[in-house]
Amino acid sequence: MRSIHNVLTVILLCCIATTVSTYASAEVDSIASYTGVYVYAGGQAQQTARKSAVDNVVEQMNVLIRGLARRNLLKATEPWQRITVGVSGKNLTLNRGGGVPATVALEGPAVSFSNGFAGRSSVRRRFAKGSIIEVIDDGTSSRTNMFSLSSAGKILSVGSRIRSPHLPQDVVFRFSYKRQ
Repeated sequence: MRSIHNVLTVILLCCIATTVSTYASAEVDSIASYTGVYVYAGGQAQQTARKSAVDNVVEQMNVLIRGLARRNLLKATEPWQRITVGVSGKNLTLNRGGGVPATVALEGPAVSFSNGFAGRSSVRRRFAKGSIIEVIDDGTSSRTNMFSLSSAGKILSVGSRIRSPHLPQDVVFRFSYKRQ
C-alpha cells in the first residue's frame, strides 16, 4: 500500500515539475520580471487537489490523530490571497502575510524568525533556472515553495512541498496567481 502512495507521489511530482517548467521560460531570465502584485486565481480544482493531497497523507496516519493532523495540514496549505514581489539589489521581498520575513537576501544566509509555535524557523531564497525557490525550515520539518512565472508574465505558479518525519509522505500541492 505504501509503495502505491509513493508511486502516486512521484507521478504528482512529475506533473507539477512539468507544469512548472511549462510556466518557466527563457523570457523569465531576470528576477526583476517577478516584481508585482498577484492575487489567488486557482479556483475549485486546485482546492480539491490540495484537500486530496492532505487526505492521502492523513489516511496513512494513526486514526487517533487524523482529525487534528487534517485540520493542521489544511490550515498550513491554504492559498495566500495575495502575493507582492519586489526586488531591490540583492534583496527579494515576498509579502503574503503571515510570520515569514518578507525581505530576505537572495542567495544569502538563512534568516531566523519566530514561527508562532513557540519555536524558531529559518527562511532562505534563491533564483535558479527562471524560478524563485524558497525553503522554510524549523529544524525538523520544511516547506519548499517554487515560484514560476508564465512566459507572458501574467500567471505566477507556486508549487509547494511540506516534509516532516511526522508525516508518512510529503504533502505536495500547487496554486496559481494572476498578476494585477
